[in-house]
Amino acid sequence: MDKQNLKEFLKKPGIILDVRSPSEYAHSHLPGAVNLPLFSDEERAIVGTTYKKQGREKAIEVGIDIAGPKASAMLKEAKKKIEAFDSRAPAARVHCWRGGMRSGAVATLLTTAGIRCTLLRGGYKAYRRHCLKVLEESKQIIIVGGLTGSGKTAILHALKNMGEQVLDLEGLANHRGSAFGAMPDNPQPSTEQFENRIADQWSGFDPNKPVWIEGESRQIGRCKIPESLHEQMNLAPIALINRPKEERLEIIFRDYSKLDAEYLIQSTEKLAKRLGSEATKTIVETIRGGALENDKKKVLEILSNTILHYYDKTYLYSIEKRKQPTYPIVGAGFTDNTWAEKLIKSVDLVLAQEC
Repeated sequence: MDKQNLKEFLKKPGIILDVRSPSEYAHSHLPGAVNLPLFSDEERAIVGTTYKKQGREKAIEVGIDIAGPKASAMLKEAKKKIEAFDSRAPAARVHCWRGGMRSGAVATLLTTAGIRCTLLRGGYKAYRRHCLKVLEESKQIIIVGGLTGSGKTAILHALKNMGEQVLDLEGLANHRGSAFGAMPDNPQPSTEQFENRIADQWSGFDPNKPVWIEGESRQIGRCKIPESLHEQMNLAPIALINRPKEERLEIIFRDYSKLDAEYLIQSTEKLAKRLGSEATKTIVETIRGGALENDKKKVLEILSNTILHYYDKTYLYSIEKRKQPTYPIVGAGFTDNTWAEKLIKSVDLVLAQEC
């Protein structure tokens, strides 16, 4: 049976089958891996308890008793996933937590059925060690900054489309980075999985070219930015998008117009202590009074102006505390592509003054 270290494992052909339990997989996994659990969460707990109380041999017996009757169904499910991934050359890359008995048992089953298998030496644990090591690597970062509503995320996407190296932390966290930033239809990953996603991209960046990252606080929703990366971000120069307030209000209005009434209320109430009770009450009562349906523009104008007042004050304070210089990029009426082009032209100036 082919057993490889992580680097070689990732080069091998075939679908990546994570045979850990559903909850292990849901918490964190290799990007692109699909779950083919040998044991359910409950079954894994039974085997684990047996191991602790009665030893390894008894735990193996219990594991075989549980997994044996499911072998046929598991093989059929594996073939279905492999076929969907690549019907021309059936192959699978298999791993569990430590690269031990669970992945070995599934790989043996697949190999017996004529499917070419590669095992990950050290399992997911080896992959996780790799991610933590990658996150310690230094890169040349430029922060894309700007007050709320500056359109930073859209400009980052334009930079990426132009071939620039971009790390979209909000995209990886499934969160737009404010009290209104949750994506109900796209829940956030665990912090560990967020780190895995970052490491997957970070390892592929050219260290001789800048990486564009939107300025973020330590936490995006419930996902924490890795300490090593956040320290690098705090030391990086900021290219500061500076556009008129009217344009920023228009961008916020556009984004908030997609949100439903209850979500707007819940998000506003999260900021009650910071917005003040009167402002919060005005927004919530206006929405609850049906104004969102009758006069959506009025509600969103109140909300946008209130949010800008709070977030502008907070952002300007954070900029003042930074020791690293900022480089304003001023403009009005620009498209996202024009902003991206201006940022690209500013690279040499920003990096030259940082040396």
